[in-house]
Amino acid sequence: LAGTFILYVYGISPDVGASLLQNVQDAINSTVAYPCSGLAVAPDLVGISLSTTVIFVPGTSTATATQALQTAATAVQSYIDNLAVPAVPATPGATFVLNQVSSLILNADPSILDIGQPNIPLNSIYIWRSRADGTRYSRTLIGDYTQALGERLVTENIANAIQLTQAATN
Repeated sequence: LAGTFILYVYGISPDVGASLLQNVQDAINSTVAYPCSGLAVAPDLVGISLSTTVIFVPGTSTATATQALQTAATAVQSYIDNLAVPAVPATPGATFVLNQVSSLILNADPSILDIGQPNIPLNSIYIWRSRADGTRYSRTLIGDYTQALGERLVTENIANAIQLTQAATN
């Protein structure tokens, strides 16, 4: 309706607390002149989960491989956490780029030789969304993902959302 607006509230953490939403709503209510009105809402959380196998340089120790897997998972987590949130639709920098994730894993440690399979660096990658009843569902992500206005990409809240495993050696 004319004179109304929605204000998406992005906090430091992905989950925007009820108290922050209420503070913003109170500020809107005390600032906006009648007949205009605004509504403070939290963005829709769009989750990401992925898995792949990591091939190490021959002779890499188990301890080095374990540390490299952790370093790579941390790099991917940091990438997701630091994606820009869109202020307007298709804001530059708000795109989750699959090749960037592959590159982060490959470059996380010099002992990492390769990931995944030929032409399929990530074995699986899913995007998660909410249903009206509060449950979540996933779909295979087949390309880069640009956040829409009112969305925020996060690592999905499941065990091993970023699952990197050492490939079997011959």
